[in-house]
Amino acid sequence: MKTLFLGVTLGLAAALSFTLEEEDITGTWYVKAMVVDKDFPEDRRPRKVSPVKVTALGGGNLEATFTFMREDRCIQKKILMRKTEEPGKFSAYGGRKLIYLQELPGTDDYVFYCKDQRRGGLRYMGKLVGPCRCPHLGSPGHLTCR
Repeated sequence: MKTLFLGVTLGLAAALSFTLEEEDITGTWYVKAMVVDKDFPEDRRPRKVSPVKVTALGGGNLEATFTFMREDRCIQKKILMRKTEEPGKFSAYGGRKLIYLQELPGTDDYVFYCKDQRRGGLRYMGKLVGPCRCPHLGSPGHLTCR
């Protein structure tokens, strides 16, 4: 698992090193893969994922909306992503969370990479997202709330 995480992290770092031009990242993005640096507690591991909807708010700021299950209830979460001076880099929660968005060359996919300062340490998370629901993902792994 550590080897996989190291490989994915190095790949993300390489992808993020490219210069990001102002791009339109708004729309609905489907999670194809996700990786974190810490083991999630069993009761908090995502079993199903929802699409991430990204909306432009003006001034380069974005809002990301997604849904997750907690105690058999669907919870919708919105994150205000404030543009920074560095292209493709956003901050949230008063700077506690840094979010990097990077288009993968030659594809319609993006990497959403997050550094989160939590009680005494940093946590890292990466999501590979694409503009369409892929047939290999199937519906059992996707969250549907009404």
